[in-house]
Amino acid sequence: MQGKPHVHRHLLTQSFRTTSRRGRRLIEACALLAALLVLPTDAAAGDLAVVNGKVVTSKDVDQAFQRTRFANEKRTEEQVKLFRRRLLQLIIDDTLVNQYLDQRDIQVDSKDVDKHVATFRKRIEAQGGTLEEFLEEMNIDEDKMRQDITNIHRWLKYVRSQANDSVLRTYFEANADAFNGTLIGVQHILVKVDADADPQEWDKARQRISSIRAQLASGVTFDELARVHSDCPSREKGGDLGKIRRKGDMAEPFAAAAFDLKVGQISGLVKTDFGYHLIKVTDREPGKSVSFETVVESVTSQYAEDLRDTVIARMRSNSEVKMLR
Repeated sequence: MQGKPHVHRHLLTQSFRTTSRRGRRLIEACALLAALLVLPTDAAAGDLAVVNGKVVTSKDVDQAFQRTRFANEKRTEEQVKLFRRRLLQLIIDDTLVNQYLDQRDIQVDSKDVDKHVATFRKRIEAQGGTLEEFLEEMNIDEDKMRQDITNIHRWLKYVRSQANDSVLRTYFEANADAFNGTLIGVQHILVKVDADADPQEWDKARQRISSIRAQLASGVTFDELARVHSDCPSREKGGDLGKIRRKGDMAEPFAAAAFDLKVGQISGLVKTDFGYHLIKVTDREPGKSVSFETVVESVTSQYAEDLRDTVIARMRSNSEVKMLR
């Protein structure tokens, strides 16, 4: 179709939760290598997974891809496969969150959804497009869009029910480094594991990273080990990832482990969704004292992200998720 894809995609990132937040994380860039810049291909039609009886299809993955800002970039077939697998895992996470909200009977007023749709329509029209063009470009119908918006509002309603002033202040005090600007310099070694890997593959990766760490005792430097063994492109720089913040830059298990280290220390085995890591802290730049009132919006946003991760972890531990291919 003719139209303004760059305009539509920009508006989309303002109105829908996409995969871009995780895509911005350095650790995902390492795990997926160049797979974040891909074009969707005509994947085999059919079911890909079942989440507590809810089927996830290849069409769901295709639609999710259209919501990313990378849809016009052409990449290799292997990169496409890697990215589609990551998207599938994110869709499974979304499904689990929605099922969690269902269990708690979190409902929203349809009038709020109507207002959201109307505002979104006006945004598109202000840029010279139409809602119909947008839906065609995203390969979804209006019912699907409304359901997505409804789920966004349901989640926000749940967050508001949890994030009272006392909870947010406690969270702020427990995560001071996340809001005062503290930065640390890190190197890492990654043994990558695919998102849909079986337990045996995870066990092999654990054995491999353990073997790599054991070599430190023989006098081999972290830099040397990273250059030889890491599956992350940062291996070319000895595993150097530059400076990171406590929240928002890296997967939470990675960031939590890194910020617990002193300068010069090396972590034990750290597991994330992307594989196993060894982490070394090379520098620490202390932040400045800030008050809760000056960063309350950031605190609320970060609390919501952590709450979502907690919900997903809880649901995954008590759910039946079956991969079909």
